[in-house]
Amino acid sequence: MAGNAIALQPPKAYDLLAAQPASSKGLSESEKSNIVVSAVADMDGSNHVLSRFGDPVWDFRPYFEQSNVADGQKYIPWPEDCSQELVDDCKVVLYVWFKRGLPGSKPPVAMGICQTAIASAIPMMRWLTALNIKRFDQVRPIHVANYVHHTKARLTCWRRFKIEPPCRLNFEPGLMANL
Repeated sequence: MAGNAIALQPPKAYDLLAAQPASSKGLSESEKSNIVVSAVADMDGSNHVLSRFGDPVWDFRPYFEQSNVADGQKYIPWPEDCSQELVDDCKVVLYVWFKRGLPGSKPPVAMGICQTAIASAIPMMRWLTALNIKRFDQVRPIHVANYVHHTKARLTCWRRFKIEPPCRLNFEPGLMANL
């Protein structure tokens, strides 16, 4: 049965995806917005772009081979209630992580990117937005300390009710330096 589900999945557009830059550094806004995040190829070999960097939703369906993952977990709906600067910076970090991985490790699977965006990046952006922070360069050490406290309080609630917390990406100092 699983073999049939995989056979029905359209092939990825490997040539198109491999031609995409590993980082948006040095690109114009237009070039950055047009980076292909996901694409498929049809039976004739024609490529069809599913999502681009500048899209409000990233579609990761082609990267999932598991049949037990709900379709809703294969998308990243970028928040419209946060500043575009916060959203774009988070997109850059997650895109580069997806393409290159962290230093000393291989790139994550699509599930890791989707879970990190939905469970960590988007809640953090909304928390910063509630503080009227529009860009990451406005974040100060006190904000980081308060967010850690806020997150720990949420984790304590999950443990109390024996609910598994969502994954979190541990950002390393200087990670943004080469993006």
